[in-house]
Amino acid sequence: MSPYKALYGRKCRTPTSWDEVGEGNIFGPELIQQMKDTITVIKKRLIAAQDRQKKYADPAQKDVKREIGEVVLLKVSLWKGLTRFEYNLDANHVIEIELLEIQADLSYEEQPVQLLDRQERILKNKSVSLVKVLWRNPKVEEATWELESEMRNRYPQLFF
Repeated sequence: MSPYKALYGRKCRTPTSWDEVGEGNIFGPELIQQMKDTITVIKKRLIAAQDRQKKYADPAQKDVKREIGEVVLLKVSLWKGLTRFEYNLDANHVIEIELLEIQADLSYEEQPVQLLDRQERILKNKSVSLVKVLWRNPKVEEATWELESEMRNRYPQLFF
């Protein structure tokens, strides 16, 4: 008994033996012809299934023509990448572009607006002074905790 039959209680059906239990095995040219016929039937059924799916999918497809310079809404998914383009029907979706000065290493410098808070952190054997800095970048304002010594060196105008 084969391991498959012992596990599942029936004979394993492979492309070389599609016969039922008890039938005689076919060998030689008959086996090859039977396999060719089976493959032809499978291909025809796959084509029929694809045609059915295409018939349902085609009406949903829209032939959209765009021109150079036309404004479109670009939907981007962080996990999947670019997904699709659409016409921009609502003017509220238009975002104004602010010019940004970019260094040679493709970074830019945010400007600190003001100091919001000051704090002393005690580590194992030393004390570290931190300041909460409000930053303004082109899109939003955000606050982060920075080392006071570094901020005094880089932005002395913040400390009066």
